[in-house]
Amino acid sequence: MQIKTVVPVILAVTTFGCAELPSGPGSPECLDTGDCRRYVRTSPSNTVEFYKGALELKDYRSADELLAEDFTFVPRDDEAADFSHIAWNRETEMTVLERMFDARYSGGRIAFSIEFDYELIDETDNGDGSVSVEIEALVVVLSGPATGWVADTALTLVLRPDPDDAGLWQLSAATELPHDAEPTSLDPATWASIRAYYASPPRLRPLGSFW
Repeated sequence: MQIKTVVPVILAVTTFGCAELPSGPGSPECLDTGDCRRYVRTSPSNTVEFYKGALELKDYRSADELLAEDFTFVPRDDEAADFSHIAWNRETEMTVLERMFDARYSGGRIAFSIEFDYELIDETDNGDGSVSVEIEALVVVLSGPATGWVADTALTLVLRPDPDDAGLWQLSAATELPHDAEPTSLDPATWASIRAYYASPPRLRPLGSFW
């Protein structure tokens, strides 16, 4: 995904509802009940849109619905050793999201806004009921008017049918892939390093650590 300049703008955060739900090619309209969150997870591609919406609208409940009980995140190979102290499981992921979504977070930088733009590159049937979706993503997390991180990255998302909700899909794994990033005016990062910042709060780290 090509980027030239990132202009930091603090975005308003709204409640995850029917009117605000991101829509992509082929995305269905809301159900008569207005329950977009359930409706949009009816296909792998719509589930990626659901993931984007949960992040950008800081919707913890939707993220909780989305993640499989055995969810795992896998950093890039060149960062695996740096973050080997982090258990990249569902519990860690929900902790990371809780801190990122918290407007009063006191452990480090507050994520005032999150943008998750992506391009779907490939979709593969894994033969076991799950589907792997490869995307190129531009993730912008702003912690101030001109501060924050940009992750110009690529991810493989593994999606599978939700065992608790027939007809719906959930996210069971996310793997970050090597990717050539474009220059940016904000701090360059990876999706793993941004999330590691919230997994291991700065106030608990020794002086001279990475952040």
